Amino acid sequence: MSGLTISAFIRDLRRLDWPQTSNPYHAEGPIRKPANLRAEHLRIYLESFLERGCKVMLIAEAFGYRGGRVTGVPLTSERIILENERFRREFPRLATAYTPCCEVDAPQGEATASIVWKLLEQVSVGQAPLCWNVVPAHPYNEERGIWSNRPPKQSEVTAGAIFAKRLIAIMKPEIVVAVGRHAERGLAEAGITAIAVRHPSNGGARQFTNQMQDIL
Repeated sequence: MSGLTISAFIRDLRRLDWPQTSNPYHAEGPIRKPANLRAEHLRIYLESFLERGCKVMLIAEAFGYRGGRVTGVPLTSERIILENERFRREFPRLATAYTPCCEVDAPQGEATASIVWKLLEQVSVGQAPLCWNVVPAHPYNEERGIWSNRPPKQSEVTAGAIFAKRLIAIMKPEIVVAVGRHAERGLAEAGITAIAVRHPSNGGARQFTNQMQDIL
């Protein structure tokens, strides 16, 4: 990997091909078009932070099949991009350009993303944080199929943290927040200083919200 530009970052991201994961931005055959659209969504999203600066970067664990796997934008869902007023105010160009996923059975809502954006609607923070995943791919359960999730492997966390470190170098956030143990461990191994917060899933929503309110 080389080059501290968004174009080079996305180009290298699209080349990822790890076992038992799907890359939201790379596909052949009938789902090539949605993969191309997701890459464009990501480009617009990241460019918005280059234009206005990045104060807080929120790094979660991995793309979920209900969220970034569908939209191409970390910690979002189709419902958030299409309906959430805070998101649409923050990212008007993406909200206008967004094309819904045409893959059969693609879900529209995602729990973690909904918690994050509910928090952002409640707090009077100047701008939304830049969201990313320490594993920039969607780990799925092979037995249950592509529309499923599984915990990321340590090897995926380690390899993915290289992309997180590279994005940090491009965006230069003032604060990096690690959401969940996988993100915390991956960023620490990569030498990235981050504030660790509870992942909002599995009963952690209240603690996550309280911790993030203090940070924002």
